[in-house]
Amino acid sequence: MKQVKKDYELINLKKANKKYSLTLTVLLVIIILMAISMSIFRFSIPVTKFLTIILLILSSVLILLSYKFLKFVYKDYKGDKNAPLWAPKAFGMV
Repeated sequence: MKQVKKDYELINLKKANKKYSLTLTVLLVIIILMAISMSIFRFSIPVTKFLTIILLILSSVLILLSYKFLKFVYKDYKGDKNAPLWAPKAFGMV
C-alpha cells in the first residue's frame, strides 16, 4: 500500500514538474524578450511605462510560481536531517 502511495506521489511530482517548468520557462522568455525589445526599440513614454508595469507584474508572477514550485518539490524533505544542502531552508520549505 505504501508503494502505491509513493508511486502516485511520484507521478504527481512529475506532472507538477512539467507544468511548473514549462510555465516558468515561458514566463522567463517573455520577460527577457520584453526587456530586450524595450532596450532596442524606442517607444513613447506612455508605452514604455505600460511595458514596465507589465514587466514588473510578470516578474512578480515568476517569483511566486518559482516559490510554489520549490515548496511543492521540497515538501518531502521537511524534517529530514539529510536534506540536500541547496534546499531553501531560509524560506521555510524544509
